[in-house]
Amino acid sequence: MKILLLIIVLFPALSFSYSAGADADRRSKFIAAEAAYLNNDLFRAEYFFRGLIKGGVQDDITLSSMDRLVSMAEITGDKKLFEEISAAFKDIKGSSTLAYQSLLYAVGKYTLHDGNYSSSIKFMDRIDPNGPYYLKALYLKATCLGSINRFKEALTLFDRIIRSDSVSTSLDLRDLSIIGKARMLMVLKRYDKALVEYESINPSSPYYLKSLEEVARVFIAKKDYDQALAHLEALAFVNKRLYLPDNTIDQNTTLTDVDLMRLKTLQGYIYVDQNRFEDASQIFNEVILNYNFTKKTFIEELNRLKLSDDLAELLSYPNEDGSPKSVMTNIEYSFFGNSEPYSVAFRDWLTFSEKRELVKYLSIYFSLYRRVEDLKRTGDNIRYVAMRNLLNRYLKAYLPMLVKRVNARLDDMGLRAQLGKIDITWKTKENQSKKIKELQEKKQELLEEIDNKYRKPVE
Repeated sequence: MKILLLIIVLFPALSFSYSAGADADRRSKFIAAEAAYLNNDLFRAEYFFRGLIKGGVQDDITLSSMDRLVSMAEITGDKKLFEEISAAFKDIKGSSTLAYQSLLYAVGKYTLHDGNYSSSIKFMDRIDPNGPYYLKALYLKATCLGSINRFKEALTLFDRIIRSDSVSTSLDLRDLSIIGKARMLMVLKRYDKALVEYESINPSSPYYLKSLEEVARVFIAKKDYDQALAHLEALAFVNKRLYLPDNTIDQNTTLTDVDLMRLKTLQGYIYVDQNRFEDASQIFNEVILNYNFTKKTFIEELNRLKLSDDLAELLSYPNEDGSPKSVMTNIEYSFFGNSEPYSVAFRDWLTFSEKRELVKYLSIYFSLYRRVEDLKRTGDNIRYVAMRNLLNRYLKAYLPMLVKRVNARLDDMGLRAQLGKIDITWKTKENQSKKIKELQEKKQELLEEIDNKYRKPVE
Protein backbone atom coordinates (compact mmCIF):
# COMPACT_ATOMS: atom_id res chain seq x y z
CA MET A 1 0.00 0.00 0.00
CA LYS A 2 3.06 2.30 0.08
CA ILE A 3 2.44 3.48 -3.48
CA LEU A 4 -1.11 4.55 -2.56
CA LEU A 5 0.10 6.43 0.50
CA LEU A 6 2.75 8.13 -1.62
CA ILE A 7 0.16 9.26 -4.16
CA ILE A 8 -2.17 10.61 -1.46
CA VAL A 9 0.68 12.52 0.17
CA LEU A 10 1.57 14.01 -3.21
CA PHE A 11 -1.95 15.34 -3.88
CA PRO A 12 -0.98 18.94 -3.04
CA ALA A 13 2.20 18.68 -5.09
CA LEU A 14 0.40 17.99 -8.36
CA SER A 15 0.43 21.07 -10.56
CA PHE A 16 -2.39 22.31 -12.79
CA SER A 17 -3.03 25.01 -15.32
CA TYR A 18 -6.41 26.71 -15.47
CA SER A 19 -7.38 27.95 -18.90
CA ALA A 20 -9.99 30.49 -17.74
CA GLY A 21 -8.84 34.01 -17.02
CA ALA A 22 -7.96 35.23 -13.54
CA ASP A 23 -11.19 37.19 -13.38
CA ALA A 24 -13.37 34.13 -13.94
CA ASP A 25 -16.15 34.12 -11.38
CA ARG A 26 -16.53 31.51 -8.69
CA ARG A 27 -19.44 29.81 -10.39
CA SER A 28 -17.53 29.11 -13.59
CA LYS A 29 -14.68 27.70 -11.51
CA PHE A 30 -17.15 25.56 -9.58
CA ILE A 31 -18.58 24.22 -12.85
CA ALA A 32 -15.05 23.35 -13.99
CA ALA A 33 -14.41 21.61 -10.66
CA GLU A 34 -17.68 19.67 -10.91
CA ALA A 35 -16.84 18.56 -14.45
CA ALA A 36 -13.47 17.25 -13.25
CA TYR A 37 -15.12 15.47 -10.30
CA LEU A 38 -17.78 13.80 -12.46
CA ASN A 39 -15.10 12.79 -14.95
CA ASN A 40 -13.19 11.08 -12.12
CA ASP A 41 -10.35 13.57 -12.45
CA LEU A 42 -10.12 13.87 -8.68
CA PHE A 43 -6.71 15.58 -8.47
CA ARG A 44 -7.83 18.45 -10.68
CA ALA A 45 -11.19 18.62 -8.90
CA GLU A 46 -9.49 18.79 -5.51
CA TYR A 47 -7.23 21.59 -6.69
CA PHE A 48 -10.21 23.67 -7.89
CA PHE A 49 -12.42 22.93 -4.88
CA ARG A 50 -9.62 23.82 -2.47
CA GLY A 51 -9.26 27.17 -4.22
CA LEU A 52 -12.98 27.84 -3.88
CA ILE A 53 -13.05 27.35 -0.09
CA LYS A 54 -10.23 29.82 0.52
CA GLY A 55 -10.76 33.50 1.25
CA GLY A 56 -13.30 33.27 4.05
CA VAL A 57 -16.33 33.50 1.76
CA GLN A 58 -19.36 31.53 3.03
CA ASP A 59 -21.78 30.86 0.23
CA ASP A 60 -23.34 27.81 -1.41
CA ILE A 61 -20.29 27.35 -3.62
CA THR A 62 -18.00 27.16 -0.58
CA LEU A 63 -20.31 24.67 1.15
CA SER A 64 -20.78 22.54 -1.98
CA SER A 65 -17.02 22.53 -2.57
CA MET A 66 -16.44 21.29 0.98
CA ASP A 67 -19.14 18.66 0.41
CA ARG A 68 -17.31 17.38 -2.67
CA LEU A 69 -13.96 17.33 -0.85
CA VAL A 70 -15.49 15.18 1.91
CA SER A 71 -16.82 12.84 -0.78
CA MET A 72 -13.37 12.61 -2.38
CA ALA A 73 -11.77 11.95 1.01
CA GLU A 74 -14.16 9.02 1.45
CA ILE A 75 -13.57 7.65 -2.05
CA THR A 76 -9.78 7.78 -1.80
CA GLY A 77 -9.43 7.05 1.93
CA ASP A 78 -7.63 10.37 2.41
CA LYS A 79 -8.13 11.01 6.15
CA LYS A 80 -5.81 14.01 6.09
CA LEU A 81 -8.06 15.76 3.56
CA PHE A 82 -11.12 15.03 5.68
CA GLU A 83 -9.44 16.40 8.80
CA GLU A 84 -8.62 19.62 6.94
CA ILE A 85 -12.21 20.06 5.77
CA SER A 86 -13.55 19.12 9.19
CA ALA A 87 -11.36 21.79 10.80
CA ALA A 88 -12.52 24.39 8.27
CA PHE A 89 -16.13 23.37 8.82
CA LYS A 90 -15.93 24.49 12.47
CA ASP A 91 -15.62 28.10 11.29
CA ILE A 92 -18.73 27.86 9.11
CA LYS A 93 -21.90 29.40 10.55
CA GLY A 94 -24.92 27.13 10.64
CA SER A 95 -27.80 27.71 8.26
CA SER A 96 -30.84 25.96 6.81
CA THR A 97 -29.67 26.20 3.21
CA LEU A 98 -29.68 22.99 1.16
CA ALA A 99 -25.91 23.21 0.62
CA TYR A 100 -25.21 23.45 4.36
CA GLN A 101 -27.57 20.55 5.15
CA SER A 102 -25.95 18.43 2.46
CA LEU A 103 -22.51 19.14 3.92
CA LEU A 104 -23.67 18.18 7.42
CA TYR A 105 -25.03 14.92 6.05
CA ALA A 106 -21.82 14.19 4.10
CA VAL A 107 -19.62 14.75 7.17
CA GLY A 108 -21.93 12.62 9.33
CA LYS A 109 -21.91 9.81 6.77
CA TYR A 110 -18.12 9.91 6.53
CA THR A 111 -17.70 9.65 10.32
CA LEU A 112 -20.19 6.77 10.42
CA HIS A 113 -18.26 4.81 7.78
CA ASP A 114 -15.07 5.64 9.70
CA GLY A 115 -16.55 4.05 12.83
CA ASN A 116 -16.82 7.30 14.80
CA TYR A 117 -20.46 6.80 15.77
CA SER A 118 -20.71 9.41 18.53
CA SER A 119 -19.36 12.12 16.23
CA SER A 120 -21.72 11.06 13.43
CA ILE A 121 -24.71 11.33 15.79
CA LYS A 122 -23.74 14.91 16.66
CA PHE A 123 -23.72 15.92 12.99
CA MET A 124 -27.02 14.15 12.30
CA ASP A 125 -28.59 16.03 15.25
CA ARG A 126 -27.78 19.35 13.58
CA ILE A 127 -29.74 18.63 10.40
CA ASP A 128 -32.89 20.69 9.87
CA PRO A 129 -36.04 18.63 10.73
CA ASN A 130 -37.87 20.39 7.88
CA GLY A 131 -35.17 19.74 5.29
CA PRO A 132 -34.85 16.96 2.69
CA TYR A 133 -31.96 15.25 4.53
CA TYR A 134 -33.77 14.79 7.83
CA LEU A 135 -35.17 11.27 7.35
CA LYS A 136 -31.89 10.02 5.88
CA ALA A 137 -30.10 11.57 8.87
CA LEU A 138 -32.47 9.76 11.25
CA TYR A 139 -31.66 6.49 9.48
CA LEU A 140 -27.92 7.02 9.85
CA LYS A 141 -28.37 8.08 13.48
CA ALA A 142 -30.40 4.93 14.21
CA THR A 143 -27.64 2.86 12.60
CA CYS A 144 -25.04 4.57 14.82
CA LEU A 145 -27.14 4.03 17.96
CA GLY A 146 -27.55 0.35 17.13
CA SER A 147 -23.79 0.04 16.61
CA ILE A 148 -23.15 1.28 20.17
CA ASN A 149 -25.92 -0.93 21.65
CA ARG A 150 -28.39 1.87 22.30
CA PHE A 151 -31.13 -0.27 20.81
CA LYS A 152 -34.17 1.36 22.45
CA GLU A 153 -33.29 4.77 20.97
CA ALA A 154 -32.49 3.21 17.58
CA LEU A 155 -35.84 1.39 17.47
CA THR A 156 -37.65 4.63 18.28
CA LEU A 157 -35.94 6.40 15.36
CA PHE A 158 -36.72 3.59 12.94
CA ASP A 159 -40.37 3.85 13.99
CA ARG A 160 -40.35 7.59 13.32
CA ILE A 161 -39.07 7.00 9.80
CA ILE A 162 -41.55 4.19 9.08
CA ARG A 163 -44.53 6.23 10.29
CA SER A 164 -43.46 9.53 8.77
CA ASP A 165 -45.79 11.06 6.18
CA SER A 166 -42.74 12.18 4.21
CA VAL A 167 -41.39 8.64 3.84
CA SER A 168 -43.90 7.98 1.04
CA THR A 169 -41.50 9.86 -1.22
CA SER A 170 -38.73 7.44 -0.26
CA LEU A 171 -40.14 3.93 0.00
CA ASP A 172 -36.62 2.46 -0.08
CA LEU A 173 -35.82 4.34 3.13
CA ARG A 174 -39.01 3.02 4.74
CA ASP A 175 -38.21 -0.59 3.85
CA LEU A 176 -34.58 -0.23 4.90
CA SER A 177 -35.79 1.10 8.23
CA ILE A 178 -38.16 -1.85 8.63
CA ILE A 179 -35.30 -4.28 7.98
CA GLY A 180 -33.00 -2.33 10.31
CA LYS A 181 -35.62 -2.41 13.07
CA ALA A 182 -36.30 -6.13 12.55
CA ARG A 183 -32.59 -6.97 12.73
CA MET A 184 -32.24 -5.11 16.01
CA LEU A 185 -35.27 -6.97 17.38
CA MET A 186 -33.51 -10.19 16.33
CA VAL A 187 -30.42 -9.16 18.31
CA LEU A 188 -32.71 -8.58 21.31
CA LYS A 189 -34.30 -12.03 20.66
CA ARG A 190 -37.73 -10.49 20.22
CA TYR A 191 -38.47 -12.81 17.35
CA ASP A 192 -42.24 -12.43 17.09
CA LYS A 193 -41.98 -8.64 16.82
CA ALA A 194 -39.24 -9.03 14.19
CA LEU A 195 -41.60 -11.24 12.16
CA VAL A 196 -44.31 -8.58 12.27
CA GLU A 197 -41.84 -6.02 10.86
CA TYR A 198 -40.60 -8.26 8.05
CA GLU A 199 -44.14 -9.15 7.02
CA SER A 200 -45.01 -5.45 6.61
CA ILE A 201 -42.76 -5.14 3.55
CA ASN A 202 -44.78 -5.01 0.34
CA PRO A 203 -44.20 -7.84 -2.20
CA SER A 204 -43.47 -5.21 -4.86
CA SER A 205 -40.55 -3.84 -2.83
CA PRO A 206 -36.98 -4.54 -4.02
CA TYR A 207 -36.27 -5.64 -0.42
CA TYR A 208 -39.07 -8.21 -0.32
CA LEU A 209 -36.86 -11.20 -1.18
CA LYS A 210 -34.34 -10.16 1.45
CA SER A 211 -37.15 -9.94 4.03
CA LEU A 212 -38.37 -13.46 3.13
CA GLU A 213 -34.88 -14.86 3.57
CA GLU A 214 -34.47 -13.16 6.93
CA VAL A 215 -37.91 -14.41 8.03
CA ALA A 216 -36.63 -17.95 7.45
CA ARG A 217 -33.67 -17.15 9.70
CA VAL A 218 -36.05 -15.84 12.38
CA PHE A 219 -37.82 -19.22 12.42
CA ILE A 220 -34.45 -20.99 12.59
CA ALA A 221 -33.55 -18.85 15.62
CA LYS A 222 -36.90 -19.82 17.16
CA LYS A 223 -36.14 -23.47 16.33
CA ASP A 224 -39.39 -23.60 14.36
CA TYR A 225 -37.84 -25.59 11.53
CA ASP A 226 -41.10 -26.47 9.78
CA GLN A 227 -41.87 -22.78 9.21
CA ALA A 228 -38.24 -22.10 8.26
CA LEU A 229 -38.37 -24.85 5.65
CA ALA A 230 -41.69 -23.58 4.31
CA HIS A 231 -40.12 -20.17 3.67
CA LEU A 232 -36.92 -21.60 2.18
CA GLU A 233 -38.91 -23.87 -0.13
CA ALA A 234 -41.07 -20.93 -1.20
CA LEU A 235 -37.99 -18.84 -1.94
CA ALA A 236 -36.74 -21.49 -4.35
CA PHE A 237 -39.84 -20.90 -6.50
CA VAL A 238 -39.18 -17.17 -6.64
CA ASN A 239 -36.37 -17.75 -9.13
CA LYS A 240 -37.85 -16.10 -12.23
CA ARG A 241 -35.11 -17.58 -14.39
CA LEU A 242 -37.08 -20.82 -14.29
CA TYR A 243 -39.87 -19.34 -16.40
CA LEU A 244 -38.75 -15.98 -17.83
CA PRO A 245 -35.95 -15.12 -20.29
CA ASP A 246 -32.98 -13.37 -18.67
CA ASN A 247 -33.39 -10.16 -20.64
CA THR A 248 -36.86 -9.53 -19.13
CA ILE A 249 -35.86 -9.97 -15.48
CA ASP A 250 -35.41 -7.15 -13.00
CA GLN A 251 -32.40 -8.27 -10.95
CA ASN A 252 -33.99 -6.93 -7.75
CA THR A 253 -37.05 -9.16 -8.08
CA THR A 254 -35.40 -12.56 -8.39
CA LEU A 255 -32.71 -14.67 -6.78
CA THR A 256 -29.30 -15.19 -8.30
CA ASP A 257 -27.94 -18.71 -8.73
CA VAL A 258 -25.60 -17.95 -5.84
CA ASP A 259 -28.53 -16.97 -3.59
CA LEU A 260 -30.36 -20.17 -4.46
CA MET A 261 -27.35 -22.34 -3.65
CA ARG A 262 -26.86 -20.62 -0.31
CA LEU A 263 -30.51 -20.99 0.71
CA LYS A 264 -30.79 -24.57 -0.51
CA THR A 265 -27.67 -25.52 1.45
CA LEU A 266 -29.28 -24.07 4.57
CA GLN A 267 -32.42 -26.04 3.76
CA GLY A 268 -30.37 -29.23 3.39
CA TYR A 269 -28.73 -28.85 6.79
CA ILE A 270 -32.13 -28.38 8.45
CA TYR A 271 -33.24 -31.65 6.83
CA VAL A 272 -30.13 -33.36 8.23
CA ASP A 273 -30.90 -32.10 11.75
CA GLN A 274 -34.42 -33.52 11.35
CA ASN A 275 -33.02 -36.86 10.17
CA ARG A 276 -34.77 -36.39 6.81
CA PHE A 277 -31.75 -37.80 5.04
CA GLU A 278 -33.38 -38.57 1.70
CA ASP A 279 -34.68 -34.99 1.36
CA ALA A 280 -31.32 -33.61 2.47
CA SER A 281 -29.43 -35.76 -0.02
CA GLN A 282 -31.70 -34.59 -2.85
CA ILE A 283 -31.17 -30.92 -1.90
CA PHE A 284 -27.39 -31.29 -1.65
CA ASN A 285 -27.32 -33.02 -5.05
CA GLU A 286 -29.24 -30.06 -6.51
CA VAL A 287 -26.75 -27.64 -4.95
CA ILE A 288 -23.77 -29.56 -6.31
CA LEU A 289 -25.33 -29.75 -9.77
CA ASN A 290 -26.14 -26.03 -9.67
CA TYR A 291 -22.68 -25.31 -8.28
CA ASN A 292 -20.99 -27.13 -11.16
CA PHE A 293 -23.03 -25.15 -13.70
CA THR A 294 -22.57 -21.81 -11.90
CA LYS A 295 -18.86 -22.44 -11.36
CA LYS A 296 -18.40 -23.24 -15.04
CA THR A 297 -20.34 -20.10 -16.06
CA PHE A 298 -18.50 -17.82 -13.66
CA ILE A 299 -15.08 -19.20 -14.59
CA GLU A 300 -15.81 -18.59 -18.26
CA GLU A 301 -17.11 -15.08 -17.56
CA LEU A 302 -14.36 -14.10 -15.15
CA ASN A 303 -11.69 -15.44 -17.49
CA ARG A 304 -13.34 -13.50 -20.30
CA LEU A 305 -13.20 -10.26 -18.29
CA LYS A 306 -10.60 -8.15 -20.05
CA LEU A 307 -9.64 -4.50 -19.56
CA SER A 308 -7.53 -2.33 -21.81
CA ASP A 309 -3.85 -1.88 -20.92
CA ASP A 310 -4.65 1.41 -19.21
CA LEU A 311 -7.59 -0.26 -17.34
CA ALA A 312 -9.89 2.51 -18.59
CA GLU A 313 -12.06 0.39 -20.91
CA LEU A 314 -13.87 -2.92 -20.68
CA LEU A 315 -13.00 -4.75 -23.88
CA SER A 316 -14.77 -8.06 -23.26
CA TYR A 317 -18.27 -6.59 -22.85
CA PRO A 318 -18.54 -3.90 -25.54
CA ASN A 319 -21.47 -1.57 -26.24
CA GLU A 320 -24.06 -2.54 -28.85
CA ASP A 321 -22.08 -0.74 -31.55
CA GLY A 322 -18.97 -2.75 -30.66
CA SER A 323 -17.13 0.09 -28.94
CA PRO A 324 -15.55 -0.71 -25.53
CA LYS A 325 -17.35 0.37 -22.37
CA SER A 326 -15.68 3.05 -20.27
CA VAL A 327 -14.70 2.03 -16.74
CA MET A 328 -13.07 5.33 -15.86
CA THR A 329 -16.19 7.42 -15.26
CA ASN A 330 -18.41 4.83 -13.57
CA ILE A 331 -16.28 2.34 -11.68
CA GLU A 332 -18.95 1.00 -9.31
CA TYR A 333 -21.49 0.30 -12.05
CA SER A 334 -18.86 -1.27 -14.30
CA PHE A 335 -17.83 -3.83 -11.68
CA PHE A 336 -20.82 -4.26 -9.35
CA GLY A 337 -23.93 -2.64 -10.80
CA ASN A 338 -24.84 -4.41 -14.04
CA SER A 339 -26.44 -7.78 -14.78
CA GLU A 340 -23.45 -9.46 -16.46
CA PRO A 341 -22.38 -12.72 -14.71
CA TYR A 342 -18.96 -11.28 -13.82
CA SER A 343 -20.67 -8.31 -12.12
CA VAL A 344 -23.02 -10.65 -10.23
CA ALA A 345 -19.99 -12.60 -9.04
CA PHE A 346 -18.15 -9.50 -7.81
CA ARG A 347 -21.31 -8.05 -6.25
CA ASP A 348 -22.29 -11.23 -4.39
CA TRP A 349 -18.91 -12.68 -3.47
CA LEU A 350 -16.73 -9.71 -2.52
CA THR A 351 -17.03 -8.11 0.90
CA PHE A 352 -18.12 -4.50 1.37
CA SER A 353 -14.55 -3.51 2.32
CA GLU A 354 -13.09 -5.28 -0.74
CA LYS A 355 -15.47 -3.38 -3.03
CA ARG A 356 -14.53 -0.07 -1.40
CA GLU A 357 -10.83 -0.86 -1.73
CA LEU A 358 -11.15 -1.65 -5.44
CA VAL A 359 -13.06 1.58 -6.11
CA LYS A 360 -10.47 3.53 -4.12
CA TYR A 361 -7.47 2.12 -5.98
CA LEU A 362 -9.04 2.60 -9.39
CA SER A 363 -10.21 6.15 -8.57
CA ILE A 364 -6.69 7.16 -7.54
CA TYR A 365 -5.18 5.41 -10.54
CA PHE A 366 -7.51 7.04 -13.09
CA SER A 367 -6.97 10.47 -11.51
CA LEU A 368 -3.23 9.98 -11.71
CA TYR A 369 -3.59 8.72 -15.28
CA ARG A 370 -5.30 11.97 -16.31
CA ARG A 371 -2.59 14.03 -14.63
CA VAL A 372 0.09 12.15 -16.52
CA GLU A 373 -1.67 12.84 -19.81
CA ASP A 374 -1.71 16.57 -18.99
CA LEU A 375 1.88 16.62 -17.76
CA LYS A 376 3.15 14.98 -20.92
CA ARG A 377 2.58 18.30 -22.65
CA THR A 378 4.94 20.05 -20.22
CA GLY A 379 7.69 17.44 -20.28
CA ASP A 380 7.66 17.26 -16.46
CA ASN A 381 6.17 13.80 -16.31
CA ILE A 382 8.87 11.30 -15.31
CA ARG A 383 7.92 10.93 -11.64
CA TYR A 384 4.18 10.78 -12.28
CA VAL A 385 4.56 8.32 -15.16
CA ALA A 386 6.59 6.08 -12.83
CA MET A 387 3.90 6.27 -10.15
CA ARG A 388 1.14 5.58 -12.66
CA ASN A 389 3.01 2.59 -14.10
CA LEU A 390 3.66 1.18 -10.63
CA LEU A 391 0.00 1.47 -9.65
CA ASN A 392 -1.01 0.02 -13.02
CA ARG A 393 1.14 -3.07 -12.37
CA TYR A 394 -0.30 -3.37 -8.87
CA LEU A 395 -3.90 -3.23 -10.10
CA LYS A 396 -3.25 -5.71 -12.89
CA ALA A 397 -2.12 -8.16 -10.20
CA TYR A 398 -4.89 -7.18 -7.77
CA LEU A 399 -7.80 -7.82 -10.14
CA PRO A 400 -6.85 -11.48 -10.83
CA MET A 401 -6.49 -11.92 -7.06
CA LEU A 402 -10.11 -10.79 -6.61
CA VAL A 403 -11.16 -13.27 -9.29
CA LYS A 404 -9.40 -16.04 -7.33
CA ARG A 405 -11.25 -14.98 -4.17
CA VAL A 406 -14.57 -15.24 -5.99
CA ASN A 407 -13.67 -18.72 -7.21
CA ALA A 408 -12.50 -19.79 -3.75
CA ARG A 409 -15.71 -18.59 -2.10
CA LEU A 410 -17.79 -20.30 -4.74
CA ASP A 411 -15.81 -23.50 -4.07
CA ASP A 412 -16.71 -23.13 -0.39
CA MET A 413 -20.39 -23.35 -1.35
CA GLY A 414 -19.83 -26.57 -3.26
CA LEU A 415 -17.73 -27.90 -0.37
CA ARG A 416 -20.54 -27.20 2.12
CA ALA A 417 -22.91 -29.31 0.06
CA GLN A 418 -20.32 -32.11 -0.12
CA LEU A 419 -19.81 -31.93 3.64
CA GLY A 420 -23.58 -32.08 4.06
CA LYS A 421 -23.60 -35.37 2.18
CA ILE A 422 -20.80 -36.64 4.44
CA ASP A 423 -22.89 -35.63 7.45
CA ILE A 424 -25.76 -37.71 6.05
CA THR A 425 -23.46 -40.74 5.73
CA TRP A 426 -22.17 -40.41 9.29
CA LYS A 427 -25.60 -39.71 10.77
CA THR A 428 -27.06 -42.65 8.88
CA LYS A 429 -24.34 -44.92 10.28
CA GLU A 430 -24.85 -43.40 13.72
CA ASN A 431 -28.57 -44.06 13.52
CA GLN A 432 -27.91 -47.59 12.28
CA SER A 433 -25.54 -48.15 15.20
CA LYS A 434 -28.19 -46.89 17.61
CA LYS A 435 -30.77 -49.19 16.05
CA ILE A 436 -28.38 -52.17 16.25
CA LYS A 437 -27.68 -51.32 19.89
CA GLU A 438 -31.40 -51.03 20.59
CA LEU A 439 -32.03 -54.39 18.87
CA GLN A 440 -29.25 -56.00 20.90
CA GLU A 441 -30.70 -54.57 24.10
CA LYS A 442 -34.20 -55.81 23.18
CA LYS A 443 -32.74 -59.20 22.27
CA GLN A 444 -31.05 -59.40 25.64
CA GLU A 445 -34.30 -58.43 27.38
CA LEU A 446 -36.19 -61.14 25.47
CA LEU A 447 -33.55 -63.76 26.32
CA GLU A 448 -33.79 -62.80 29.96
CA GLU A 449 -37.60 -63.06 29.84
CA ILE A 450 -37.40 -66.50 28.19
CA ASP A 451 -34.79 -67.59 30.66
CA ASN A 452 -36.92 -66.44 33.59
CA LYS A 453 -40.04 -68.07 32.11
CA TYR A 454 -38.49 -71.54 31.91
CA ARG A 455 -36.23 -71.24 34.95
CA LYS A 456 -39.11 -70.95 37.47
CA PRO A 457 -40.86 -74.23 36.53
CA VAL A 458 -37.52 -76.03 36.75
CA GLU A 459 -36.85 -74.55 40.16
